[in-house]
Amino acid sequence: GPTYLSRLWCIIEIFTYIMMGGRVEDIDVRLVLREGHTNEDKTALLSAFEGFDVADCQCYSPSDKERILFVIGTAFGFLRAFNEVVVTVLGRIQMENPVLVSISIPAASGGA
Repeated sequence: GPTYLSRLWCIIEIFTYIMMGGRVEDIDVRLVLREGHTNEDKTALLSAFEGFDVADCQCYSPSDKERILFVIGTAFGFLRAFNEVVVTVLGRIQMENPVLVSISIPAASGGA
């Protein structure tokens, strides 16, 4: 769904899977879009892929978020460096999953 990439634990799970040798092509992506909000949800999902920033992610527990961001910052030096790695992985996931390719929003069509 459109909030998946805003949940810090979800990002950590994907990142850990890939770093442990998991293959992007083995990630099964399923779209979960709200009825009556399909285009809005697709736009939000695409935006999340393009503009990922770990600092914007949420956790149920604020202390979890604080600790996870501390660990990421310690490991990568800067959150920006982690973001760059995650954006690369997300780009590969997007390219490898037909369901994500299919939701690409076409450029504005000419006047009709």
